[in-house]
Amino acid sequence: MVVHRSNGSRKVNSGDILCPRLAPVFVFSFTCHQNIFSIHNELSDNSLPRVKSVIKSCILIAVCVYVTVASIGYMCFGNGEWKDNIILMYPSSPVISIAQVAIGLLVLLSYPLQVHPCRASLDKVIGAILPGKEGSLYFGMTLGIIVSGWIVAVTVQDLSVVLALVGATGSTTICYILPVCK
Repeated sequence: MVVHRSNGSRKVNSGDILCPRLAPVFVFSFTCHQNIFSIHNELSDNSLPRVKSVIKSCILIAVCVYVTVASIGYMCFGNGEWKDNIILMYPSSPVISIAQVAIGLLVLLSYPLQVHPCRASLDKVIGAILPGKEGSLYFGMTLGIIVSGWIVAVTVQDLSVVLALVGATGSTTICYILPVCK
């Protein structure tokens, strides 16, 4: 951030050097909207007012959860000393261990929600390249996505690198480029 003072001088905040690195994380946070088609198909009453109601309810719940977690995080770590993985900054205790297990379960159970649209998009691309093959490589695509995710998880030590890479390339590709392929 550049602060312009009344005397004409400028001050550059040194923390702004991280902004280009953080921008892809924000892009990544807005790319789960591809699941709305599956949600629409699963609703027993999938009329436009009902879908809008579900979307508004989900956004309200997400905002409440995010504001609560952000406020608690700020109260705990508002002094400016933080690491890339905030969970590692909490002291060891049974409550923290339970929270870490809960986060692990959250990641484990949300993984299929990201594999599904990725596999569907890959299936469309394969169908465009090799007509007649779409749907026949279901197991191989699923295995490839899971194994590549595991390799990244084992080899990369800094979570912010993964979020930046996914936000800058993967999310944009999966949400905007691959669905267009026919």
